[in-house]
Amino acid sequence: MKKRIVITGLGMIGDFGAGKEDFLDFIAGRKQKQTISDFDLDSYIDTSLLRRADQISCFASIAAKFALEDANLFNNIKNTYKFGAITATVHGALQHTIEYHKALVLDNPATVSPSLFSNSVLNAAVSCISNIFKIHGYTAAIPGYGGTHQAVKLAVELIGEGDIDICLVGGVDVNNEFLVEAYSSCIEDNTAISKNFGGSGFMVLESLESASKREAEIHAEVLGIEIIMADYKKALKYKIFPGRDFVKASVDCVFTSVFFDKDSRMREDLFLEHIGKDKIFPCGDLFGCTFTAAESFQIILSVMRLRDSHNRVLSNYASLTGVNASLLIGKYNK
Repeated sequence: MKKRIVITGLGMIGDFGAGKEDFLDFIAGRKQKQTISDFDLDSYIDTSLLRRADQISCFASIAAKFALEDANLFNNIKNTYKFGAITATVHGALQHTIEYHKALVLDNPATVSPSLFSNSVLNAAVSCISNIFKIHGYTAAIPGYGGTHQAVKLAVELIGEGDIDICLVGGVDVNNEFLVEAYSSCIEDNTAISKNFGGSGFMVLESLESASKREAEIHAEVLGIEIIMADYKKALKYKIFPGRDFVKASVDCVFTSVFFDKDSRMREDLFLEHIGKDKIFPCGDLFGCTFTAAESFQIILSVMRLRDSHNRVLSNYASLTGVNASLLIGKYNK
């Protein structure tokens, strides 16, 4: 990492509510989960800017707006060409994709709205974010499981190399009836699938130089990120696990995602052998299996937990996904 990377903004919306206060109330058990119909999106963002957009783009744009406001960057971006946006998603605008192909294949192709396709592709959400907030720097959509960690890694590399100074990074996924039915038939523990609709979480990553120059409040520093590519059998045989290089670091707590199959639980056990069960904070019951949304909430929670209930600054927290990634977050030291 050629430059120090810090986190200056946090934004989220999901079944816990909208914004940091709702998020903290939910974590503390003071707030119940909501349904997707409970949200009046107009109260958070000008939805005329999201005309015909899928729920994915709406939730991602709202979370991104919250993160920009938290970083004091909303309507205050000085150089949009040095500002990037990276959005991770497993399923993207799946509902629009289904509707588009249904209209194209089963109905009359001549009646298909051109805007339906543009709102059905994987990069629909990041495109909306770029257009709404006038971000002209590097943008990308990251597919697949563990995508938020991949997005953070890419942002860190881009900022570290000086290609951009600031980057909006987040994940978004919303469960629907199609997904619930599909996953319920193929995984061992499907209870979390049907209980959660997901949402979106975003962070503002920034070079320390940029944050210092604009006197931004710094939540935490990215101390390291590791992504491994190995199948579970090889990983277990050769004791390869996410976070292996962080074991030597002083880690106060590790936030883990949902380990809903036998193989990922075996990798988790391998990790626990080295890090210790007393340091594990499981996020599965909180966020369920809502893919990159849950992954983003998990990382954001690790950032927010750098201060405990007595407002003492702790040292390092790690976020771990059962797939292939770990992220080490630490307190910012001048």
